[in-house]
Amino acid sequence: MSDAIAEANTRAAMTLVEALARLGLRHAVLSPGSRSTPLAIALAKNDTIETHIHFDERGAAFMAYGIGKATRMPAAAVCTSGTAVANYLPAAVEASNAGVPLLLITADRPPELQDCGANQTIHQPGIFGVYARWEKTLPCPDDSGSITDILDAATEAMRHALTPPAGPVHLNCQYREPLAMPTDAPVALPPELDHWNPKLEIEYPKLSKEELEATMWELFETKRGLIVVGTLDSLEEAVAVHELAYKWSWPVFPDISSGLRVFNPNVTPVLDTRPHYDLSLTSEKFRSVAQPDTILHIGGPIVSKRLQQHIESLKPPRHIHVSPDPRLRDPSHTVTRRCTASIATFVKSLKGFQMLNIDEEWREKLDPYRTKIETALESADEESDNRIESEWQLFRNLQPLVQPA
Repeated sequence: MSDAIAEANTRAAMTLVEALARLGLRHAVLSPGSRSTPLAIALAKNDTIETHIHFDERGAAFMAYGIGKATRMPAAAVCTSGTAVANYLPAAVEASNAGVPLLLITADRPPELQDCGANQTIHQPGIFGVYARWEKTLPCPDDSGSITDILDAATEAMRHALTPPAGPVHLNCQYREPLAMPTDAPVALPPELDHWNPKLEIEYPKLSKEELEATMWELFETKRGLIVVGTLDSLEEAVAVHELAYKWSWPVFPDISSGLRVFNPNVTPVLDTRPHYDLSLTSEKFRSVAQPDTILHIGGPIVSKRLQQHIESLKPPRHIHVSPDPRLRDPSHTVTRRCTASIATFVKSLKGFQMLNIDEEWREKLDPYRTKIETALESADEESDNRIESEWQLFRNLQPLVQPA
């Protein structure tokens, strides 16, 4: 009986890990522990997933969060039962707020050890509360349940982690002792996996024809247009913003989180970007000039507090926010139209749209402020005699080294 339980645990864990690998999981961050032994063995046996070992669960979850933020695919954080799970909460909150896909896989004690004072046993289902996009507790592999249940859970976990708004999901896996077979024990994957080739279909929100026409009408009335770019999730979105800004010749305020603050003229046209707008906004004269009648905010939230305060004081007649994330992102309470849609699709839908009423003089009035800041920064670089005396000097010294090829 003991061997049967251990074999069931190992096979179920291997099935879950293999299913997630076929669905696109490429990184897992494992924190050592006893109850998660079946999952650790399954990861060791899987050649598709790169497993990183991290001794601290809090740091491990943030490592998985960072991988997800960089790749836009969920990485898995895997831990044992009990208070180890609670250490995942800070990363879950960050991933939820930032819209970063994250897969939290936790081992758990069996039902008979719940609510009886067993060591390292807490109530794990629902522990991440409103911050989890979806969760599922898988029963002990020797209890009722099937391989299909595991495959369905893996598919749903990946789908919910990636569907806007992307975020953390929680798979809670119960195991009885003995926990697993030895790593060299021959445990085969179930035959149900032989021809299982899943296709992960993520649904992105789309604008109706009526919503698109209303948005175009507002854009058509623009004379002084400004593009504000928040967090972008992919190269496709960055390219779409490039194309739109270049076509319309609107000035661009790229947030520090956008990835658009450095442009390579050898790859893309030089756009009217103003990466130092936060410094410019310290000038009352600049704020009096930077008065757009339309703000087109593309992507996620912006970091700059000065820009938020400036927008709030302006209350522009038209403030359009375009993002696939359906959650409200309007701390200044000035957004007049929300376009919940894929950024690339939104830009593509404006392919034949022409701006006719642009105030060129307004754009030219903004230029001297950018020139003054660039000159001041270059002067400070020369006067420092190549010494790095502040964080911004360090950044400017490193910037040429990270320019895209």
